Amino acid sequence: MALHWFDPSAPVRTDRPGLTINVNNVETAAQELLKVDQAWPKWKQAVETCMAAVEGDGHLRVVCGGVEGGTG
Repeated sequence: MALHWFDPSAPVRTDRPGLTINVNNVETAAQELLKVDQAWPKWKQAVETCMAAVEGDGHLRVVCGGVEGGTG
């Protein structure tokens, strides 16, 4: 399966406390988002956006400037 690239990269929280990584494709963002034990306020929107991109469903939305979701 081809990766869904985006630029600029987006910050994504990881399952390791305090660690955020910058990713540049939807698949890696979704993989990291699905590893976390607890969701933050915009987590669901970020996951739904990643899944929509993978499935080719509609337009992508920006979540607080990235896929992280915890900043706003």
